[in-house]
Amino acid sequence: MGNLARYIIRASFSQERKTGDLLVQKDLANTLQPIAENDPNYYYRGPIAKAVADIVKARGGPMETSDIQTYEVKWRTPVTGSYRGWDIVSMPPPSSGGLTMIQMLMLMERFDIGDLGHNSADTLHVMIEAMHLAYADRGDYMGDADFIEIPMKGLLNPKYVATRSALIQMDSTIGEAAPGDPWA
Repeated sequence: MGNLARYIIRASFSQERKTGDLLVQKDLANTLQPIAENDPNYYYRGPIAKAVADIVKARGGPMETSDIQTYEVKWRTPVTGSYRGWDIVSMPPPSSGGLTMIQMLMLMERFDIGDLGHNSADTLHVMIEAMHLAYADRGDYMGDADFIEIPMKGLLNPKYVATRSALIQMDSTIGEAAPGDPWA
């Protein structure tokens, strides 16, 4: 049995599990084992592709097996940033998650979250305001970089982030956050 067939994740994310517990995913292992024993084409051209397409169609989606067979992976440079000395490497556009998450962390960095207290009203206030600002930018500037220009460097530029972070005040809320101008 190969490593993929023994696919397990150390779980520390569930209230039902504690750090060090194992989460064994037998269905995932049963899916990955034949891919490991054959080659990646087993996924793209074999019974797994048909099963995925059939499930999507059964739920009203338009997927065909040919969609999987003709899929081409695109290599994209990860988006990177830092937070309190930690390097962060995440998914780049067209996913907006990585860039938005890094921007949120950068927006919060000027606040001493530790002193504000875990899950305190002040900590949650800072987090929510940072999310408002980052999601306002996300709404205007994110998309598929194959089709639009995304101001990634501007969104994570320390001067831009400092300007946006200054909008976060402990005694008031931003309300409806407007996007900034990362092009500048």
